[in-house]
Amino acid sequence: DRSQIKSSNYLSGKFRFTLSEDKILDLLTGDDLYGDDFVFIREILQNAIDTVRHRVFIEKISNAEYQAKPIMVTFFQDNQGFFWFRVDDEGMGMDMNIIKSHLLNKGNSYYNSDLFKLEKLTIKEKIKDDFTPISRFGIGLLSCFMTCDKIEINTCYAYPHKGKLEKNRMSIEGRSGFMIVQSENEHHKPEKMPSQGGLETGYRQNPGTSIACRIKTSREFYGLSIKDQLDRYLLAPEIPVMFEGKAVG
Repeated sequence: DRSQIKSSNYLSGKFRFTLSEDKILDLLTGDDLYGDDFVFIREILQNAIDTVRHRVFIEKISNAEYQAKPIMVTFFQDNQGFFWFRVDDEGMGMDMNIIKSHLLNKGNSYYNSDLFKLEKLTIKEKIKDDFTPISRFGIGLLSCFMTCDKIEINTCYAYPHKGKLEKNRMSIEGRSGFMIVQSENEHHKPEKMPSQGGLETGYRQNPGTSIACRIKTSREFYGLSIKDQLDRYLLAPEIPVMFEGKAVG
């Protein structure tokens, strides 16, 4: 109880740094930080490459011959005329704890968590190999809102060495809008997922994550080439990235 402590020669009170959430989000999703409308493509691919590399690292314990499957990129128009950019990986996927503590808790990257560091140390001692992720800050998803107004996520998490899967579905409407979070464990019927072949029903069946971002109509322009954007950001990626049936980068 400090109520009876009186200040002498200084001002007492709650003087401390505070953060304006809206202003910080403006900074993290603004042109001043990235200076590139389509940098979200780099950020999503970076996350996909990391999670696939992470899975390869873990699989080495029980399956030394495990081969990473390519990351699949699609760009399509839905029946309402909106354009979508989608990335499908067969990495680790996300359970509800990762979604709450890291995906939605910006700046708190999973790869900086004690859980990951302990897991990494344990595996490293067993297989005499290491894994260093590209991602560092855990803010990449926010860059999507520079150019996109909606994010759809379908993810299936594989608990390491337990043969157990957890399937989750998210729909994020704008940077500060409502989110729909659905879980197979809670017997929710998932929202349909946008894809090049139409709307997909159900949860992901294989470990990994599918993420689809809807391009704002104000950001579309004639001659937009996703292939050119991919070539800008990808240079000899460790995990193959496929677009329209061909490897890029």
